[in-house]
Amino acid sequence: MMKFVAILVVILLGSCSHEPTPDDRYAVSAAVVNVLYSQIQGEVFAAAICQYGPADVPQEVLARIKALSIRVVKCASIDPSTTAWRLRVKGSSKFAVMLSVDEVTFTSPTAATVLASYSYGGLHAEGFTFTVRKYNHGWHVVKQAKSWIS
Repeated sequence: MMKFVAILVVILLGSCSHEPTPDDRYAVSAAVVNVLYSQIQGEVFAAAICQYGPADVPQEVLARIKALSIRVVKCASIDPSTTAWRLRVKGSSKFAVMLSVDEVTFTSPTAATVLASYSYGGLHAEGFTFTVRKYNHGWHVVKQAKSWIS
């Protein structure tokens, strides 16, 4: 009987995965992007919201971003040749900003650390480390610390 109980406990513990779900990953990225997006300053016409470099964030993340008056464009819409001064939307004189979620690390089922940044181009960029926690009503940024500045 004890052997059966021990095997059952091992099976039950093994089935209780603490791996984050895709929905958790989307929600954590969206929480960080919402904080960065709300900090956009200046005469910015568009924001490109990217992950791990030049890739666009998934639609599941974009759907969770609180709308501002700044248009969201695809990462490929930003003209990289203008990075010496200010980022611009391709084929336009309109200024842009690039927000990027660079790394998401889950430290527990209810906590994550996120490296993210924004760039207006040239020497006008900042990187941050975010601490994000899951509460009853979803994922929330609880700490933002500047990691680097250019």
